[in-house]
Amino acid sequence: MVRRVASNFDPVNPNFDNLAKILPVHSLDKANVFETLLPARQNGFRNRLKYNNTQNRFPQTEPAMHPLYLFRHCPRCGAGPFEPGANPLVCAACGFAFFFNPTVSAAAFVFDDRDRALFIRRAKEPAKGKLAIPGGFIDIGETAEFALMREVREEVGLDVVGLSYLGSCTNDYFYRGVTYPVVDLVFRATALNPDTAEALDGVAGFEWRRLLDIDPAELAFPSLKMGWRKLTE
Repeated sequence: MVRRVASNFDPVNPNFDNLAKILPVHSLDKANVFETLLPARQNGFRNRLKYNNTQNRFPQTEPAMHPLYLFRHCPRCGAGPFEPGANPLVCAACGFAFFFNPTVSAAAFVFDDRDRALFIRRAKEPAKGKLAIPGGFIDIGETAEFALMREVREEVGLDVVGLSYLGSCTNDYFYRGVTYPVVDLVFRATALNPDTAEALDGVAGFEWRRLLDIDPAELAFPSLKMGWRKLTE
């Protein structure tokens, strides 16, 4: 069900009622509107999207929806409905244009002074129980390096130095009915005090292991396998 936005909707200072009206959801209470709009941080990968460069559109998937399909009325003036799926979204009534870009994350293979890397056991879906490395989504206003250091501190309580970039990998992240396109940035780093590591936010446990002792099939996501290959070549 799609609800039309009120003609007096103010995108600079929106109230919850009008903001809710631009979201194609069956029910939405005022308390979780902004949670619905936040970048994904939990739950599984599913319904991978294949981008069609010739049409500049993404195919719609169910039950998850790509962000392209969440807007059927102009967020600025409320004009519509119009067919969703174009990128950028352009409103013929007021000229508003919005580009849909991927969410970006940063993660690192963190090493100790014995050339072992820190692997965490994921406490939540997606890939609950599988091996991963510390990292997470980059917040607005953060550099990739700052976000990475923050995420490592939040997840395992470590400070890291000597960041070096390994590469990037794309994937899709499903959260509350939305499939978010993601670009993972993968780094190598060194822990300052590896003996102080602890399992914190979203971490069921951790272990220090040499890369060659890892079976890539144990790793949670394609970006981790990409980084593992680069480090073991």
